[in-house]
Amino acid sequence: MSAGNQSETTATARERKRTRFDESAARSNRKRSTLLVAGVAAAIVVASAFFLLSGGDAKTSVERSAGSRAASATSTASPGALAGASAASPAALSPEGDVFRIPAASITTEATFFKGSAGTATVPFFAVRDASGRIHVALDACQVCARAKKGYAQQGDHMQCRNCGMTFAVAQITEMGGKGGCHPISLPSTTSGDTVVVRAADVAAGAKWF
Repeated sequence: MSAGNQSETTATARERKRTRFDESAARSNRKRSTLLVAGVAAAIVVASAFFLLSGGDAKTSVERSAGSRAASATSTASPGALAGASAASPAALSPEGDVFRIPAASITTEATFFKGSAGTATVPFFAVRDASGRIHVALDACQVCARAKKGYAQQGDHMQCRNCGMTFAVAQITEMGGKGGCHPISLPSTTSGDTVVVRAADVAAGAKWF
């Protein structure tokens, strides 16, 4: 074999080796790329599942916590919670033995409305302070318009019948509440320490107006 032919054969062999090496390297790179993509996809799936699961648990935890706080607020009947009770959202109140007990601190010049459980009936009533600080408790009804079941709305230092529109001074509720007409029907109450006490029997007797 001539020197020229031998040199050509050697060059050809080198080109073949280089081609095989390049092809092998390309296959190896493609394999690594495929594995990398698969790994990234798996990591995304795992991360997404963890996020969804932890998010659901967090939501459930928040909901349970909120429910627990709501139940606690209802059962303890804190002054702050009761002070926010309006005619549209009256606070549910159950008697303790034969009386209803209301924290005096919850009663302000803004009327606080209640739904008192009296036997099989639920009787709406409210408590409010006049400008002098005196507490007045009355059914959320009058003898004339009770059947309309609309109750009262507060207008400054007056309570207004939602049915006929007549208004009555808060300061006169206790004195005028037993005189009939459209005056709010007063409920006898006493103050013991920091608690306003209303007899359950008096609330139950008011059920006839509803």
